[in-house]
This record gives sequence, C-alpha cells and structure tokens, in this order.
Amino acid sequence: FIYYPLAHLLYFPVAHTPVTPTQITIAHILCAIAGTVFLIRGEPGDILITFVLFQVRAIFDCLDGTLARRKNMSSEIGRIIDNLGDAIGFLCLMSGFTVYFLRSGRFTGLEIFALIFLTVLVSG
Repeated sequence: FIYYPLAHLLYFPVAHTPVTPTQITIAHILCAIAGTVFLIRGEPGDILITFVLFQVRAIFDCLDGTLARRKNMSSEIGRIIDNLGDAIGFLCLMSGFTVYFLRSGRFTGLEIFALIFLTVLVSG
C-alpha cells in the first residue's frame, strides 16, 4: 500500500547499478539491527530514529523483491535470505520494544497494544 510504491520509486536509481537484491536484503537487516540498538538505548529522539529505520527497512524489503523480479535475479536462495531478513527484523523489533518497556518500568495494556500495532505496521 505504501511501501511498494516507494520501493518502485527507488528501483529506478538502483536498476542500472551493480546493487543486488541480496545486498538490499542485507541493508534491511542492518536497518532493523540499528533501529533496535537505538530503541534499547532509549535516549530522547531514539524512538523516532527507530521508527524511521524500520520504515526504511520495510521499503527495502519491498525493493529487494522488486529488484530481483525486474533484473530477473529471483532465486530460491534469495527468497530464503529475504524470509530470514524478515524474521530477523521482526525479532529485532519485538526484542527492542520488550527491553524498552521493561526498562521503563511499565508494561501495561497500552504498551502491549503499541508493540503489536507497531510490529504490524513495520512488518508490512
């Protein structure tokens, strides 16, 4: 709905470069890890940085598949790596928010709802 159109816009700048879908997948894994580090750090503004990094991660997740299909580079190993990247991103987000909420000393219904909502939002 949102991420695929953005991925299509990013396709054109990378279409004629040596960038591979696997490299895009690695980038979205690194975005998830970096976002989790910021979330766990918990400094002012870190939640916004985390949000932006996970939005970029979601766009890259769409871009890797778009790039693979359009460059005719789809493969079974690519799909496996992409699924692994999705799982890593999900685990990073869930563990990051769990640590964040536990450190804050409050893990109420609102935080649980926010955790589920944000997970669904960034998981695509």
